[in-house]
Parts: sequence; structure tokens; C-alpha cells
Amino acid sequence: AIAVPADKIKALEAFIAKYNNPTLMPFVYRDLYTTYYAQKNFPKTIEYVDKLLANDKADAATKLAALVNRGQAYGAGATDAALQTPEMLTKTRDASVQGIAALAALAKPANLTDEAFSNQKKAIGFVFNSVAGIAASYQKDFKAAETSFKAALALNPEDATTHYRLGAADLQETPPVANDGFWELGRAIALKIPGTDQVKQFMRGRLIQYQQPGCEK
Repeated sequence: AIAVPADKIKALEAFIAKYNNPTLMPFVYRDLYTTYYAQKNFPKTIEYVDKLLANDKADAATKLAALVNRGQAYGAGATDAALQTPEMLTKTRDASVQGIAALAALAKPANLTDEAFSNQKKAIGFVFNSVAGIAASYQKDFKAAETSFKAALALNPEDATTHYRLGAADLQETPPVANDGFWELGRAIALKIPGTDQVKQFMRGRLIQYQQPGCEK
């Protein structure tokens, strides 16, 4: 085993260039995307996840694990411009749909209790739905974003960041879904979202914009 990540990546990519064996590629792609993820290189993580997903030699369990890692990588790196291109946003929403379908078809392992399996599915489903909402928000498809964020919160109602994202999507609708949006921002603040002061400032700005106190009408 190669301990240095950069050396490992170089060796694996050299293996692909030399052999490109379809049967071995799922294992090589998995090693590459997990190594890039550990280095916080999220665009490269997603690149190799997508290569694995396109490989017909990868089994269903391998693809589901890759989809989970893709969602986690996108969630962690969504502000990267490379992850905001129209093509990437569409692929990310499609991958979330694939992930939700694969999760629904997942059979319970014999070594897991019903409760543990349910909790595992909720955690994975939360990833897929929240990432779908983030991508839809970047596409300014706020109705779809709201649907995804609500599905995520049904699985984890205490996630402050998702309440904020749902509120922001509500308030960016035309016209704004004001009551729901302000409630969601308030819930995010009550749950002590990181950057609470910035969220309060955003909320005040939207309230002033919505109430239009300087407008004679």
C-alpha cells in the first residue's frame, strides 16, 4: 500500500492509462475518489465517482456507496465554481434521484437491527435530498429546492443549515413565500446555525424588503 496520497493518486492514474481494465476499474476509481475526498479535492472526487457510476462492472452496493460519497463531496464543496456549472448541477440532481431510488431498493443486511437500518437510511436519504436542494437552488429552481429541503428535514428536522436553505429558497420565490421563509430562518437561528449573526442580518434585510416601509402604498 502507498501511504502518501499524492503518490497513490499518481500510481492509480498511471495504472488506468496503462491498463484500463474494465473489471478492475471500479476498485481503482473507488481508491481514487476516496483519496481525493480525504484531500478535500471535491471536484476530482466527483469526477472519479462519475466514472465509477458509468462502469457497468460495478455492482449495486458499490454504486450506492459511490453515490453517497458523491453527495457528501458535493455538499462539502458546493461553493467551488467547478461544481456550479450547468452540466454539474444537472448531473448532481440526477445523481440524487439515482441515489434515492437505489436507497429505496436497498435490502436490510442481516447483521443490522431494524432501528439501525432505519437510521442508516435516514442519514443517507438526508444527504441525497439536501444535495438535490442545493443544486436546484443554484439553478434558481426554488420550488424544486423547497421540495428537496422539506424531504431532507423530514429525515432530520433538527438540521439548522437545511432550515436556513429552505427559508432562503422560500424568500427567493416570485412572489416570496414570506411566512414560511421567515419561519424557517427563525428556526435555523433557534437551532444555533453557524454564522447566526449573518443569518439574522439576512433575515432583517429580507423583512425590510418584504415590508417596504419606505413605500407610500
